[in-house]
Amino acid sequence: MADLGLLQAWGMWFDNIQVNQYTLYGVSVLALGRIGKVVSFFAGMTVILDIIGPDRIRQFAGTFKRFDPVRSLTLRKVGLLLSALGLLVAIVSLVSTMFRFGPAVDGIVAVLGYVVAVLTLMATPRIARGLARVLASGLESRSWERVIRWSAVMLLVLGFHFDLLAS
Repeated sequence: MADLGLLQAWGMWFDNIQVNQYTLYGVSVLALGRIGKVVSFFAGMTVILDIIGPDRIRQFAGTFKRFDPVRSLTLRKVGLLLSALGLLVAIVSLVSTMFRFGPAVDGIVAVLGYVVAVLTLMATPRIARGLARVLASGLESRSWERVIRWSAVMLLVLGFHFDLLAS
């Protein structure tokens, strides 16, 4: 894979040469295109959040106060599924490590991944409530509203730029 500069990549793109097999300053153009799609999505979410409005976002954040993830039957089922999946991944990783006689790092990483997944799942209501409150406060403040909107415009352009380059 050849490493390209930005102007060289765009020149090749305008000449109808696929550049997604190349790297741009050491990073895969295909990966940059995928990152660009995600960045564009989050930039576009600001429009949706602006339409929803700060009051409704705060109201949404209030619904997470009543949600108890420990007592939730649905969450328990998801937790059991994650537990089984995490245990399976840990066992497969440990067995593959034993047969290759390599370090047990794969098994430790698998178990840690499982623990992090469960803790994140249990903390999701608090994380969502905090994010919703911060977004609502940001959208209500005139100075932060401008920063959020202009940042969204720049991220949208940047994300579209890399997405288009990878196409």
